[in-house]
Amino acid sequence: MRKFVVRGDVELELCAEGGHYVVRRTERKGDQVVMTETARGRRRDAEAVWLKIVQDSP
Repeated sequence: MRKFVVRGDVELELCAEGGHYVVRRTERKGDQVVMTETARGRRRDAEAVWLKIVQDSP
């Protein structure tokens, strides 16, 4: 994990895995956990997505 942000019940992570980067979103509601990820790709592309998500989050 390279960067990590928590927004209420939502955790956002910028991760490096095997030379590729991914943004992971984990939402916890009671006993339910829903995890979604962007496609794996280049660092600059993942960081651009990361900045957009973090800047747009309340």
